[in-house]
Amino acid sequence: MSPISRIASIHDLHEAHQARGFARVRTRAESTKSELTLSVRTAEGDTVKLSFDATSLKQIESGKARTSEGNVSYSRASQSDSFNFKAKITGDLNQQEMSDIANLIQSLETGKPATSSLASIDAYSGAYTQTTSVTNNSVRLYA
Repeated sequence: MSPISRIASIHDLHEAHQARGFARVRTRAESTKSELTLSVRTAEGDTVKLSFDATSLKQIESGKARTSEGNVSYSRASQSDSFNFKAKITGDLNQQEMSDIANLIQSLETGKPATSSLASIDAYSGAYTQTTSVTNNSVRLYA
């Protein structure tokens, strides 16, 4: 088996580098976390607290090696996602309150005015945050 057909990882790139050549490895990691909270108090004093959070992690790794026996490359990618939802309801919501809360959420999601007066809602507050982190690395080896 030739060294070119064996190269599929950083370890194999290192071996190719040891064979008097050149190797380069690049990695990129991107993480995004989003959080949304919404608190609602109805005119009857019931409370609803909703929270959503989502996390996405993407990783890409690639490598190239050049030796007297030829050129090789490899790449690997992975992604993982998670989503969590929590709801806490204190009190006994009636049909109108549930409908108004659903209309409020739709209005916040679309940026359009609510389709009803939301008369059963006394107050609401919310927050949205999103954080993205990106890391790039590159390593070159010469022999």
